[in-house]
Amino acid sequence: MTDILLIQPREIDADQILNLPSLPLGLLSVSTLLHRDYDIQIVDQRLPGNWQASILEALEAKPLVVGVTCLTGHQIHFAIEVSDFVRAHSDVPIVWGGLHFPVIIEQALAHPSVDGVVSGEGEQTFLEVVQALAAGRSPGGIPCYWSKEDGAIVEPPSRPFLDFDSLPDLPYHLVDLKQYLRFRKDGASIVFESSRGCPNRCGFCACNFYSHRWRAMSAERVVENILRFHREFGASMVVIVDDNFFVDKKRAHAIFESLVKAGSPVTLDLQGVRVDSLERMTDEELTLMHRAGVVKINVGIESGSQRILEFIKKDITVERAIAQNHRLSKTETYVQYNFITGFPTETEAEMKETIELALRLLKNNPKAMLNYFCVFSPLPGTELYDFEKQQGKQLPQSIEEWADYDRIYLNRRETGDIRKTNVPLNFVSLFVDRKIEYYSPSKLLHRLVSLYRPVARYRFARQNFNFLVEKWFFDRLNRLSFGRM
Repeated sequence: MTDILLIQPREIDADQILNLPSLPLGLLSVSTLLHRDYDIQIVDQRLPGNWQASILEALEAKPLVVGVTCLTGHQIHFAIEVSDFVRAHSDVPIVWGGLHFPVIIEQALAHPSVDGVVSGEGEQTFLEVVQALAAGRSPGGIPCYWSKEDGAIVEPPSRPFLDFDSLPDLPYHLVDLKQYLRFRKDGASIVFESSRGCPNRCGFCACNFYSHRWRAMSAERVVENILRFHREFGASMVVIVDDNFFVDKKRAHAIFESLVKAGSPVTLDLQGVRVDSLERMTDEELTLMHRAGVVKINVGIESGSQRILEFIKKDITVERAIAQNHRLSKTETYVQYNFITGFPTETEAEMKETIELALRLLKNNPKAMLNYFCVFSPLPGTELYDFEKQQGKQLPQSIEEWADYDRIYLNRRETGDIRKTNVPLNFVSLFVDRKIEYYSPSKLLHRLVSLYRPVARYRFARQNFNFLVEKWFFDRLNRLSFGRM
């Protein structure tokens, strides 16, 4: 019997071509307070198999509710696809989660296949929604649950942040973990969230709207989970996907010391690391971090233009980023840098500064890598969204337009060479270093990328994207493998 059907829509992400999808953390999180009292089935559209048949089988049990997780952007296409499929075969309430901004939530509720939206953290809200439906009551009015009554959208009251450390561990038994162990250079990896939120003030980041207050698991509990992943699930690497791991330096130090004392066989990849966090660490602490198993960190720099860094309130300087890269080059830790192009007011010269900084970091540190260059998209609730709106920029007006956000926004906002550069730059940045060799176990893929790398570096350094036929082939492969782009 299925009381609750949860659906993970597809994503359009280059990482999917390289490896298996990551754990559906959002769906597992909303299940933590539910799974002991209700039967839950998760259908993941990203996995091989007939997702339509799985949904139809679950619907035969007449579940109380269908939950669909969704982030702003391309994934909305697939959230609409699965919601329309459910609606065509059942009148069960369909509730979306993952959308945090009121303007997008209201547009989602205008879609006939969406009955409600959970905003913010979903564990307690979705529990109360399910309890109301099970009791035959309307869930309208539940804090953080947006609903429709007689065609009108009902905005809910808010609720305080949850005590993250008091939440139960994720119910991993709801999924087949073997389908989510991603194989990298350091073996099978699994993703894990040890904290939520970020107290910094970056003008482009959604954390400033919905998750500005940082809250975390205790160091003891983090270590217990890391060791459990190896002991019970066979993971040899844990990827910690926090927004900002080092907010509490003492907690981080305690985690590293405990892992060293435990002789942990697990390696770690830390996703949320800032330049100023590295500055606060001594050389001895960097060494301790590596001894604890940290083999890679991900650092957000965003731009090589000091003016842009100040404009987006990143609170770092280019020279400070270069200095920390130099420090890291003397350690055994890999570092992957995040950059964004297409910020409002950014000039071609400033974009070139970002490219030059990225190449300098790679040159000065043989263990440095780049994340693929992201194209800036202003998110509602952020300072840069308000800036663009004040400038009279045309922004998405429907949930369908948010699904095509990157491309529609670029087409409406940018003209000339800047628009022609942003998307190709995003593509070639995938191949300018050895990150694919790091992430993918495929020897054939390694060989193909090594042959293309000199071309990618030439295009990247000179912003020469004429006759980019390789992107045409890549896009076709992505479309054939994962559906609509």
